[in-house]
Parts: sequence; structure tokens; C-alpha cells
Amino acid sequence: MLETRIENPSNPQDYPRENLKEETINTINPEEKSEEITLKTEPNKYQQDKIIAALSSQNPDILFGGAVEISDEQREKFLQKLSDEEIKEEDIKKLILNIRPPIQEEKNPDNPIKLFGKISNHEHNHPMTSFLAELAIGDFNKGKELNPKNLAELLQKYPDPMTFEKATQKILKEIGSKISLEKYNEFKKSLEELNLILYGKRAEYYNQIKLLQKEAWENNQTKDKIPYTKPNKESTEMRKRQEKIQYPDIQIEKINNDESKEILRRTKIHGDPFMGEFLTTEILKEEKLGPKYKIKLGDYTVWLSSAYELGSGRIAVVSYVEKDGEITAYSYYRSDSQGVWRFLPDYTIKENGKIKWAGKGYGEESVTLPIELQKTLSTATKEKIRLKRNPEFIFAGTAKRFGREFKRYYNEVESSPKKLNGNFYPKYNEKIPPEQMILTDNESPDFSKLITSWEQETALYGKIVIEVFPSKDGRFEYMFCSNSSGKTWIGGIQDNSEIQSTGLRKTWVSGGDLTTPALEYEDLAGNFGNDRERIGPYVDMSENYLSKIPVIREYIEIKSKRKNSNE
Repeated sequence: MLETRIENPSNPQDYPRENLKEETINTINPEEKSEEITLKTEPNKYQQDKIIAALSSQNPDILFGGAVEISDEQREKFLQKLSDEEIKEEDIKKLILNIRPPIQEEKNPDNPIKLFGKISNHEHNHPMTSFLAELAIGDFNKGKELNPKNLAELLQKYPDPMTFEKATQKILKEIGSKISLEKYNEFKKSLEELNLILYGKRAEYYNQIKLLQKEAWENNQTKDKIPYTKPNKESTEMRKRQEKIQYPDIQIEKINNDESKEILRRTKIHGDPFMGEFLTTEILKEEKLGPKYKIKLGDYTVWLSSAYELGSGRIAVVSYVEKDGEITAYSYYRSDSQGVWRFLPDYTIKENGKIKWAGKGYGEESVTLPIELQKTLSTATKEKIRLKRNPEFIFAGTAKRFGREFKRYYNEVESSPKKLNGNFYPKYNEKIPPEQMILTDNESPDFSKLITSWEQETALYGKIVIEVFPSKDGRFEYMFCSNSSGKTWIGGIQDNSEIQSTGLRKTWVSGGDLTTPALEYEDLAGNFGNDRERIGPYVDMSENYLSKIPVIREYIEIKSKRKNSNE
């Protein structure tokens, strides 16, 4: 029986399920050791070319010969077959099983002492052996009782990394409903490392196949985009609105060191001191958070730093925006619950001086960055760095303490939102029943006109896909988000107002309960939270709430039909 205990979070071996209590999620202390959320798998052309040749010819022996050369045309044909699902999961599994696994290198594969020793001596051996104990002997707590023969039996049951991954994900999901996001990410990383230990080259080739599948999906998304065309017989004002939303993808330019140094030299930081210290450009330079990417956003030039880890899966960047010859540094960060990027205007602190709450300005949607910048950030933040200093210091150092108004944000952004016509805005914090949230025809998304789409890695949802559609009257744009487990939500709604010097738009749209995230804080879930699915302080809103909102149901149906038509 899988159990989880919280009393000693540094020892995942001792986590009894019945005794698990709710854990508060805090930002990781910079002095404590923290790990990457996932292992970074780099594309390996040598292995990918062999995979393409072997699966295309159905000849697994190609994997064991010399290097093969695959032309661009052959690669494109293979990726299209992956996208069209002409290459089945069974084909992939059959290929992987031809690769010799580490257990076959043992003197006695029925008693794999060497392989078992690698796991037992690993720095993450406690979560690893706990997962293995759950699979092998049905008890998460008995990792210390696991022996090499148990490992041999387990590998007979799960001979390939694909079936092992599916089995462990079920355990991870159950644990995730009881523990903090930080601990969830720690377990997730240990499982990825365990997969490589158990399956060796089988896991390596499987990881390369997953990269090829991702590339195939991205190619298909690009091909499937429906071009936006202006409707006939519409007013001049309506045409102007719709022409505005035909924006191209922002071009990202990687700048050289000399330009980065010059931008940093001209940068001003207007934040308050954090724990008694002001953030400076010299500190940003030391932490390698100077300008790295250059983009044009509306009338402004924006530079972005590398992404850095805030802790508990959150990431942030330093942005540098030029206005009237002055360059100012700001903090942008990725929201956990919505999975979208936001601007930090101010913050509150705890008694110990750490950040308690990231300010939402006039409202959550008022600090949500424009769609164009959302897509750019998803591309520019694929690589993350760890900081020497407390990441909260960098994050807060560009902003003001709550109550000490950051004038540029509060002067540039309208204090009151635009609102949708309909029953979306609850009184007394009671959730609007999902069936009652009906958009007018003019403000409804036009699902025949996909403006843009992209993928975004998130800590809470894993990889999500974001698709943007205009309203039928051209006034709004909707960000529909979904992940691989089927959760779908509206990450934000924006209008076409001018972009300001913070990177935000002048006016903003409040979606009310229509923009409820798929995982919500329990105290904001009303009576609609799905108690069977929790991660840290979050409860699922997909099953009992979002899936019953008419416009989300319509999107899910259209997306399903689109997928079926491509099969």
C-alpha cells in the first residue's frame, strides 16, 4: 500500500499515505540543494537518424551498425508518419526491445547485484527504491526491503521504458495529490534518472523518439494553422480590429556580449531594497542575467535575460524595456495555476523577510503579458539557470513593496477592466454555475480562425498547448490552454489596446469565472473542486466545473473533430 509521511521531507523513504498532511509550498531556500525539475535531453542526430532509418524500414539491425545519413526529405516524411500515427506505439516498443538492457550485462540476470547497487548508492536512492517497492512488492514504504531479485522480477514485468514510465506516472499522480509541488518535482526527476539506470540505451533511444514525436507535433501545428482572412461586408472599424490581430510571430534576436554590456550599463532599477539590499546591474551581470534576447514589442524595444528558477517549479526572467532613451529592468514570471506569464509590479513579505505574495496590481488579468510576448517567452525560456544568490532577491529587486506604488505600472494601466457581456462575475466569492456562463455571439471565439499557437512547459501541468482565437467581433483574443491529460481552461483574454513601457497593454479584460484555472486554490474553488485530484494546495477544477462551461465544451469538441479529420 502506497503511503506518504511529511514529518521528515528530506527522507522520501518514510512517507506513509494515511498520515500525509497538507504541506505549505515555500520558495526553495537558496542555501538548500535544489534540482532541475526535469532532465534535459539534447537531440542526438546520430541516434535519431538510426531511429528514422530503422522504423522506416522496419529493420532494427540498423541500430547496431554504423552511422546512417538521413536526408531532410526522409526526415520530413518520417515526421509526417509520426504525426499521422502511421508509426504505432507497438512499433516503437518493438524497436526498443531489440536493444540490450543493462540487466543483461549482469553475471546472473536473475540476481542483478551490480544494477541494484547503482540504485542503492544513488543520491536519490530513497525515492527510487520507494517507487520500485510499490511496483515490485506493492508497498511504497518497503524500499529498504527491496532486493536484487525483486528488481529482476520487476524488469520482467516492465521490460521497456515506455511501460515503466506509464506505471510510475500513476504512482506519481497519486503522490502529487498529497505533497507539495517542490517535492513532486523532486520525485519526478528521480524517476527520470531511474529510467536511465534501469534501461540504459533503451531509455536513451526512447528519449530521442519522444523528441522526434514533439518535433512532429510542432510541424503539424504549423501546417494546420488556418490563415486569417477578412470577412466581406463589414464596417471599417470591424476590419481594423481584425487586421490588428493578424500579428506575425515576434522575431527573437540573440545579441552579442558587447551589446548586452551596453544595455546593462544604461539600465535603471527602481525597486525597493529586499532584506536590506538594493538590486544593481552589477549583481545582474554577476548572475548572468544581463540582456540576452532582443525583440520589438509594439513601440518598444525589449531585451530578455535567461530564465532562472524561483523555486517550486516557478521560473522568471529579467526584462529590459527602453522608453524615451531610458532602459528599465522589470521581472516577468510564469504563473503556476494559469500557466501564463505575468508582470511583477509589487509584493508583500512575511515576518522572516521572504516574499509572501506577488502583487496582482489592479487584478490578475491586468498583469498578464500580451499574447505576442507569451509566445516569445515560451521560446526564450527553454533553458534555465540557477543563481548563486537568493532568487527572491533578483525577483523582488525590480519591484516595490506593496503600498509603495510603482507609478509606471499604475499610471499606464487602466484601473478598471473591460468586462464580457453575460453572467461571469460572482458576488460574495460564490462561483457562477458553469452552465450559466454563456458568451454573446459577438464576443464568442471564432474557432475557424486560429491566430497562433505554441507549447509552454509548466511545473503544474507539464507541457501545455496554447491556441489563440479572436472573438467574432474582433475585439478580444482568447488563450485556450490544454495539457496531455485533457485539462482545458482559458488562460486569459486580451483586447487590442496599445502596449505600454512595462510590456503590458493599456486596458485589460476580466474574464471572471470564465478564466478559472484547471488547478485552483481550494479556498477559491467553491463547491466545484474535485477532491480526488490535488497537487499541493491546488484542487482540480476540470471535472466538475470547466468541462461544463459551454464555450470550453465547444472548443474541446472542435479540437477533437480537427484531430480526427487529420487521422
